[in-house]
Amino acid sequence: MLLGSLSENLLVLLCYDKERAPIIRGVVDPSLFGGPYRHVAAVIYDFLDKFKRPPGDHLPDLLSDK
Repeated sequence: MLLGSLSENLLVLLCYDKERAPIIRGVVDPSLFGGPYRHVAAVIYDFLDKFKRPPGDHLPDLLSDK
């Protein structure tokens, strides 16, 4: 499992970094995230897979059900 601060840093890159998000998506399995970070990572991964770009400022919309 990834440490909290590492998880947070990776999630920020996944949300906003168009160049590195697909790389992280391909290398870091969502099961490595713990607790609520796992759900956030899964939502971001689904968005990346569907739209081929990071969610950016749309993340709150994606998590509005929580």
